[in-house]
Amino acid sequence: MKQKIYKFIYLLLIISSVLSYSDSFATIGTFLKFAFMALMVTYLFNKKFNIRKYYSLLILLIPFLFIPFILILFGRYRYLLTEQFINSLSYIVMILAVIACTELFEDKKQLFGFTHLGILIPLISILLMHIQDISFNAGQLFINIISNERVDRTYLGFSNPNMLGLVLMIALLCSIYFLLFVKRYKMRNAFLTLFYIFLLLNTGSRTSIVAPLVAAIVYCYFLLLKKMNSYTRIIFYCSMFAAGIIILFITLNNVSFSLSYLDQLTSGRILRQLSTINFLSNTNRLSFGLGNLNSGALYSGQLPISNALNTDNSPIFLITTIGLVGLFFVILSLMLIYLNIPSKAIFYKSLFFCWFVTSLFEHTLFVPSSLASLFFLVILQNINIADTKEKNLTSGRMYL
Repeated sequence: MKQKIYKFIYLLLIISSVLSYSDSFATIGTFLKFAFMALMVTYLFNKKFNIRKYYSLLILLIPFLFIPFILILFGRYRYLLTEQFINSLSYIVMILAVIACTELFEDKKQLFGFTHLGILIPLISILLMHIQDISFNAGQLFINIISNERVDRTYLGFSNPNMLGLVLMIALLCSIYFLLFVKRYKMRNAFLTLFYIFLLLNTGSRTSIVAPLVAAIVYCYFLLLKKMNSYTRIIFYCSMFAAGIIILFITLNNVSFSLSYLDQLTSGRILRQLSTINFLSNTNRLSFGLGNLNSGALYSGQLPISNALNTDNSPIFLITTIGLVGLFFVILSLMLIYLNIPSKAIFYKSLFFCWFVTSLFEHTLFVPSSLASLFFLVILQNINIADTKEKNLTSGRMYL
């Protein structure tokens, strides 16, 4: 009974997380999201679990809690100290909530199922409210994305089409999981997969389209690697290395073109981020950043230097807030998360790369308020929680 109640709370957490991104329900959605996250933490009360399995998460307390508190005491951080304190505490809640969700769902199918349902319920409601914003010319939508002419992007009442894209991407990954590993309802899962791809085209969110594509390539790569003998692997790796050298040589011989092209392709993000790095370096803030602030505080009018900052992805955001020292611990946490994924779990390895790719264009790494952070952290931690059925498997489709 206790588990059923907490699984229902998890469902409400996902629903409220989706609603928190919409203009109409942002306030109530955000409040409920953090309330349900706090309720999820109570699942750990009087529950025994192996804390050593979560060292990859606990490391995050160093850059997001301990170092900021020390630097505040020594006067290194001076801006919005109350906001920094609250944001640091929110990381404790996030880490405990991830552990609680991981311990709650021993069955991976249930975890994907509840996550999928938690997105689908509010998504259908929001879609019906904004059905007039949908374009059914999928071919033209695809051409617009390729040509970087994304004028008529669908918001569906969300504050940003990229946020809508990330929500749809998570739903897409859940439907792909069921399509790959669950024999029942193949037609329904195939329809939902196409449905999410169609909506993603409407958003024009290249990040949410490219990231699953990269995940699919990684998945096929690991699948192919399993079938290669040692000789074929050597040839394959040599070919990849040679291709990398050629690409690097071409890039270095045409840096100005490459940089301007990349800047145009990323809607001006490259140069804006370089200017942020230069500003931090010139003001002696590159090592420790400005302080552990969330995105709302970072760009608020209360921060006098906010106009000099542009942080369109996780690496730049983290360097800006917790500096290169903090980024080091974040990278260490990511490495441990990846290394803890079993070698046979290639689907989960592909999910890790999907998450990493999103972080290069949006701030999705270890964000307490982010549905993407919650989803990927719980899923990637959950792979190490084997249920009875999977525990007896030496190999099999569930570990693909």
